Amino acid sequence: VLPFSISDMDLPIPEAIIRTLKKRLEHPILGYSRWQHDDYLNSIVNWYHQQYKTEIQPEWITYSPSVMYSISKAIEILTLNGDNILIFTPVYNAFFDVIKHNGRNMLTTSLMKENGRGYVINWQDFELKIKSAKMVLLCNPHNPTGTVWSEDDLHRIAACCARHNIWLCS
Repeated sequence: VLPFSISDMDLPIPEAIIRTLKKRLEHPILGYSRWQHDDYLNSIVNWYHQQYKTEIQPEWITYSPSVMYSISKAIEILTLNGDNILIFTPVYNAFFDVIKHNGRNMLTTSLMKENGRGYVINWQDFELKIKSAKMVLLCNPHNPTGTVWSEDDLHRIAACCARHNIWLCS
């Protein structure tokens, strides 16, 4: 029996990570780190500038305790009760709950299994259903299929969302 539960690792932790964790544990206080200070916020601003040549403002940055919390807040803030949220299925089951608990309706477009390519997007179905959606939730790499969407796929999804004035949450 092989365990396939969330976050099980089949590989050992790299030695560099073990050393870093040991060094951190030498400090006797393991409380929460402060995040809302200039050094922290400016490190993010600088990283975005170096990585993406993008200028962001420190006041645009906020803390979130988890990915699903962030997705839930995006749904809550950017859509209205009863709006349709489009997801690619199969998908991580927490997406179903976050849509339902926010009072939104779920639209699904089924991924197709294609020999030699794994899972692919059914573009005809996606482009039909997006017309009645207010948001698309995109998981990349896709969970549970493991598909890493190609740059062309990502551009096509983004263009379709822009064309229909749909929020894309990824």
